Amino acid sequence: MKKLLKLFTKKKMIPLRKYEKNITGNENLEKKNYLGVAPPEFTVINVNEECFFKCKMCFKWKPDINISQDSKKITKEEIFEFVKDLRKLVNRGHILNFAGGEPFLRNDMLEIIKFSSDLGFYTQIATNGWLINTKEKAKKIVESGLGGIVFSIDGSTAKTHDNMRRHPGSFNRAKKAIKWLSFYRDELQKNRPMNDRLCISLQTVLCELNYHEAINMINWVDNSEIRSVHFNAVSEPNNTVHDSEWYKNEFSYLWPKDLNKFNKVLNIIYEKKLSGSKIAETSAQIKAYKGYFNEPSKFVKSGPCNFDKSLTLSSTGDMFLCFNYNSIGNIRNIKLTNAWKSMATNQVRKDIRKCTKNCHFLINCYFEE
Repeated sequence: MKKLLKLFTKKKMIPLRKYEKNITGNENLEKKNYLGVAPPEFTVINVNEECFFKCKMCFKWKPDINISQDSKKITKEEIFEFVKDLRKLVNRGHILNFAGGEPFLRNDMLEIIKFSSDLGFYTQIATNGWLINTKEKAKKIVESGLGGIVFSIDGSTAKTHDNMRRHPGSFNRAKKAIKWLSFYRDELQKNRPMNDRLCISLQTVLCELNYHEAINMINWVDNSEIRSVHFNAVSEPNNTVHDSEWYKNEFSYLWPKDLNKFNKVLNIIYEKKLSGSKIAETSAQIKAYKGYFNEPSKFVKSGPCNFDKSLTLSSTGDMFLCFNYNSIGNIRNIKLTNAWKSMATNQVRKDIRKCTKNCHFLINCYFEE
């Protein structure tokens, strides 16, 4: 996730379904407080950094500017150990997000999903959908125990989506993958309530290039078996050198040129949310988006940042609460259960609570008002 967390990477991940009490974390286990420290509430594993799409709002297809190209990437076995350690901190049903890059570039991705699901995690992944290119692959995904899959779709038409993703045919390829997954979900999980089957959702980066299709996307989702649509506010593109005024400079083509028209669309999204449309964001977050687009330098929340409660494992094994602060350790040198309660980690928590940076993580990934 780095900017899944920009993303999600790209990507933000929101709980996509309600849980029955026996898998909500309400099991009779003393795990809500590990040696005096609350457990993570939001966990992401960046399984890779690579992507083959050349999206206009994300540069993950270029070598990562923050990671040495000769860095050792985490193995399947190392992810397994991390997941087992994480399970000691959290209860059954904890949402475990897999991000990239494009996660399905890993040949062992379904093994990782199955292992984590079998341990009691609610697993969730974000994808561009391109590599779900056969019915057999779709069937294996459903069989893996995956809880939720979020397709990055940036428009209601192939013209808009393929233009933003700079990958011809990607819109229709993703729609076909959704169709296959829906079929196998309903075939293989027909004995489960719909709310407990594989959750298929869309996610779009709302910007100048596509906001005119946002309402059509909502109507598309509302009239389908897709569970929800996520709207991410466009932010500084992934894998680029930080510029506090990025929206005025090199990437100004992403920023709304007519805020009056853009705000009208946000108002309709807000009203549709209140009327029951399948929009993943809370009404408070949609209102925060409006404030962000009108004053992008102003802190988007009325309270402190809540990323002191998050946890991300990078593709090279470093653990972070937030990428804006130091790693709390590398899994090759320290176990999560030890790092989570360390003095160094407690200091990072304190620093995050004081942070007032209006970053992409706060806006899109784990917004709480």
